[in-house]
Amino acid sequence: MSAVYSLGSILAVGVALFGIWLWPEANQAAVHLGVRPFYLLDQMKASPLKEELSRCALELGEVKRSRFSIGHRGAPLQFPEHTESSYRAAHRLGAGVLECDVTFTQDLALVCRHSPCDLHETTNILSTPLAKSCEKPFSPYNSATGDQASARCCTHDISFKDYKGLCATMAQKNPYATTVKEYGDWPAGFPVSCEAPLSLEEAMELFETLGAHHTPELKKPEVAMPFRGMSQQDFARKLVQAFKKAHIAPERVRLQSFQWDDLMLWLSEEPDFGKRAIYLLEGTPKEIKKDLSTWKTSGIVTVAPPLFSLLKEEEGRLGPSAFSLEAQDLGLKLVTWTLERSLPLTAKNQWYYQGLEEALKTEGDVYELLLALKKAKVEQVFSDWPATVSFFDHCVEEGYVTL
Repeated sequence: MSAVYSLGSILAVGVALFGIWLWPEANQAAVHLGVRPFYLLDQMKASPLKEELSRCALELGEVKRSRFSIGHRGAPLQFPEHTESSYRAAHRLGAGVLECDVTFTQDLALVCRHSPCDLHETTNILSTPLAKSCEKPFSPYNSATGDQASARCCTHDISFKDYKGLCATMAQKNPYATTVKEYGDWPAGFPVSCEAPLSLEEAMELFETLGAHHTPELKKPEVAMPFRGMSQQDFARKLVQAFKKAHIAPERVRLQSFQWDDLMLWLSEEPDFGKRAIYLLEGTPKEIKKDLSTWKTSGIVTVAPPLFSLLKEEEGRLGPSAFSLEAQDLGLKLVTWTLERSLPLTAKNQWYYQGLEEALKTEGDVYELLLALKKAKVEQVFSDWPATVSFFDHCVEEGYVTL
């Protein structure tokens, strides 16, 4: 889902950058939460949870890195996703687990990209000679017809060398752009230096250097398969082989996929990895609930639906949904996505928080949401700014928050 950012939201969180770039070089292994978790705490209405978190903040000592906190593509609220800077930021903000979404280039290299065909939104490809390789060239907004600006550029249409020559940018597309520059600016005048996008291997090496756990998501191809002799199952095997070649233990890897066949292959051919894999779910609780028992009997251990599927709102309060309770009864483990993907929290018609609006009245209610997720036995939360989740989990683990 695409995020919508207001100038006010950007200013509210932007000062967190200073907390990252001013850290002493010798202290980069420490967790630094920055100001955002405390800004959100200030926004909370009076409640027992606010009192508990306030006491935790007042007595805040060393914050440990948390595996409850997953850096979703790194820390893309402030950094171009799937870049070294984004991953380092997520690690410094307390994420114990980092995510590389995995797709492939024309010459079959595995690379970190949220979508196989998002290069026009996440890199500078449209302003380079590689624009000619795009499946759909840039088309400007047409005020006469109302047709929005558009483009489509895919990793499978360029070589790995060309991919590495691109500059990663903040994810953005301006539907009313009349020029390529307008199409990719985020926001107008926001300074972003050129940083190369990463391969899976580069991301793995970085995560190992940081001591982080891995959760790669194998993306569904957006090109006819097999591709250059490789089927989707071949890529599922290739992903596992990359970790085995790097001698990374299965206990430190949680593979992810929305594709049932990927999970079944990992369970049958690579059970050490497969039993830890995450089956990603998308849809309403009603749509996905009917398959709960099937997942369990097929060997799937962990499922990851979106936030709104795991919670319900009742009389202005959040609690576990029927789906999350039934999943618990079956012994399934729960992970969810994606916190702070869209801002502000209280904006109308937000996909991630549908059906929960009556309980989300202030930006600080993100902590009420996290409390409800803890009560729903959710084990890990993907976040675009991990410090919020890291701070909350620290306060839970230190005994300040009553579950």
